[in-house]
Amino acid sequence: TIRLRNVKIMPNGAIRIRYKGKDQVPTQHDILPPTQGTVLERAVAKAFKALLSDDKEGADYVFSVMMKNGRYKVIQPTYVNALFKAFGAPQGATVHKLRTLRGTRFMQDELNELYQTKQRFNDVKTFEATIEKLAIAVGKQLNHVRRTKDGGSSATGSTALANYIDPTIILQAYEHYGIPIPRWLEKITTAALANVTED
Repeated sequence: TIRLRNVKIMPNGAIRIRYKGKDQVPTQHDILPPTQGTVLERAVAKAFKALLSDDKEGADYVFSVMMKNGRYKVIQPTYVNALFKAFGAPQGATVHKLRTLRGTRFMQDELNELYQTKQRFNDVKTFEATIEKLAIAVGKQLNHVRRTKDGGSSATGSTALANYIDPTIILQAYEHYGIPIPRWLEKITTAALANVTED
């Protein structure tokens, strides 16, 4: 849904993307210049700039290609998913799973930092409050925020835990601290493992 008007090339060559996300919350992402970052980051920047053709106008979608009839066609997620499959990606690899991968990696980094603190948890509520706090950080990282009544924005950890974090790493955290595993976590972990088995 990103349109050309949402993109700006910065003086240093970086690409800035601004748009309104969920609940009309302003969102901004910056892509490093094609000459900076890792090999992958440089490739992403180069590919993104290639989509910003001179004949596209402000209302045109960035992720679109010119067809033989002279009109632009939006690149749908189903097409990208088909490419994943054609390139040999594992069964079930989709655009949505990329968001889950990012959320899981971020949460794992947060958990690793927690493990290093040697912190102990004497009760379930304190531990669950900590997990919720880390999940909220994931939600913010993925820009899964909501508009509040006073005009601000907030993030909750429940959506990230249910949809954007591999539950097995949360299960490992409960086991690491010897905290009883709640039924909701058992349920989604079982479902996740079943999907892996089917794939």
